[in-house]
Amino acid sequence: MIRKRTNSDKRPDEYGFTLIELLAAMAVVVILGGAVMPRIYTVVEQNRQAAYQAEALQAYSAAELYIDEACSEGGMDTMTLYQKLIMTDLSDPENGLWEYTHGFCTEGARLNRVSMDRKNMKLTAIGYVVDGYEIEVKKGKVVETEKKNMP
Repeated sequence: MIRKRTNSDKRPDEYGFTLIELLAAMAVVVILGGAVMPRIYTVVEQNRQAAYQAEALQAYSAAELYIDEACSEGGMDTMTLYQKLIMTDLSDPENGLWEYTHGFCTEGARLNRVSMDRKNMKLTAIGYVVDGYEIEVKKGKVVETEKKNMP
């Protein structure tokens, strides 16, 4: 005949974990998590910065194309350049670069400066601002990336 076991039938080593053992295990997990989290944050931040730098390079290429097209169609004055490229976000259809940049730019990304060689009508540098990062691209290369503190 099979008899159902009760708590009083269990041996002392069959009761499971004690509260102290559970608290000790939780403390170990918290300590390990505290040690790993800063490293994870650093890696995530480095990846975010690399993605923004890639966006800045694409925005530079888009600005080169836009300026070349505009110059071949009859020139571009400084005010038109300012209005079309700098006044609005790159994700705004009113921006001159929108047709080149829609779909890859982070929402709210914008150019804060555009430098040109006026003699040859060629783009020399841009300033790209996104999510607190300010990235400078000169002649197709990222030369500076700065994280600004958000207010």
